[in-house]
Amino acid sequence: MQYGVECLIFDDAHDLSMPHLIFLKELTDQLKLPYPPYALGLCLVAAGRGSAMPLKDVFDQPETMWLQFRHRLDRVHPYCRSASHTEAEVRDILLALERIYRPSFPELNLRQWTGSIYTWLTHPLLDPQKSGRVIMDHLMKLITTALEWSYAQGEKDVSPKYLEFAAEQLTLRRDVIHVIDTVGQKEENKGQNEGKTSDVKEPNPK
Repeated sequence: MQYGVECLIFDDAHDLSMPHLIFLKELTDQLKLPYPPYALGLCLVAAGRGSAMPLKDVFDQPETMWLQFRHRLDRVHPYCRSASHTEAEVRDILLALERIYRPSFPELNLRQWTGSIYTWLTHPLLDPQKSGRVIMDHLMKLITTALEWSYAQGEKDVSPKYLEFAAEQLTLRRDVIHVIDTVGQKEENKGQNEGKTSDVKEPNPK
């Protein structure tokens, strides 16, 4: 049995700098073998918005180096877009997250909430196109927030109450602006302390 590297996959490729991209080109050049014919695969996974394709404007530049880089792209599908997740895929992701967080939550069962989570995350505020798909970023924010709150309370499984609270933060309260004012907080604490002091009865002198 033989082992070898067939493809390099880089996540968050939208953060790669020009020197990084140049290095990747040189790396794939050096690892290309004329005989037997062998070319190292390269997959750049990037986040994007709308119809714009990340990195395409870089690869479309007229310089020879970028022309050579374009020659390394897949002949049939040089650019691909991954759709967001269906309800069945959300369930698979929750299963994977159960395995990851099991050491901290011995009784963790996220899959039982698949239907609720899918409904929350396809809310019109989070899915304005009504695609019926769940964005990974929203899913991870909901799960990690609910797990953090549950962990702080010493829970062995995620609390459904915190799942619902986290979903509410992502939807109904997503545009709520929280004011951070240390001066106001100090005055509020001072008022609370004074209130507590006034409630204490002075001992009657004998």
